[in-house]
Amino acid sequence: MTRSADQEYITTAIGKKYRVEKSSDFEYVTTAIGEECFLFGVDVFAHEWTDTRKCIRVHDPLYGQPYTMNVYEITVDGSVHRFAAGEFSNNVWGFWLPTNRARPDGHDSARIPPDESNASHAKEQEEMEPRELIRPAEISKRTLQMMDESIRNLNAGKVSAPIDPSES
Repeated sequence: MTRSADQEYITTAIGKKYRVEKSSDFEYVTTAIGEECFLFGVDVFAHEWTDTRKCIRVHDPLYGQPYTMNVYEITVDGSVHRFAAGEFSNNVWGFWLPTNRARPDGHDSARIPPDESNASHAKEQEEMEPRELIRPAEISKRTLQMMDESIRNLNAGKVSAPIDPSES
C-alpha cells in the first residue's frame, strides 16, 4: 500500500495498482447469492464488467468484517453505471452504489424509470392475491437476514425491481 499526494493505492498480488476511493462515496445496497443481482434495471451478472482499477474499503453489513471491493462499470442501453462489488464468501456477493447517483434528468441512475408498457403489468401485479411465505428448512438465518436487507433496499428505492424471466 502506498500514499501519493493524499491518495492511497493498493497493489494486488499480481501487480495491478488500484486507487482507493472514499468508502463514504458509496452505500451498501444488497447482497446477492449466486450469480443474479438486479441493479440499474438489469441483471448485472448478464453484462460485462469493466474494471476501473479503483476500489473501496467497506465492512460486511451483517458481521462487520472489513473487505476491499473493486469498482466496476457496466453499460446499459448506452449509459454507463458504476458500482462496487466483491465476494464475501463463495458465490455470496456484496454490492455498493455511489451515494450521489443523480442524473441530470433528476432520475436515480440506479433505477431505470418504467416505460409505459410496464404500467399495465404493474397494475395486474397489484391485483394479485398476496402469497404466504414459508421459511424453507434449508435456508440459513444469515441468508434470510441478507434477503431482508435486500428487500429493505428495494422498498427504499435503492435498487430496481427484479425482472421475471418467465414473462418473456
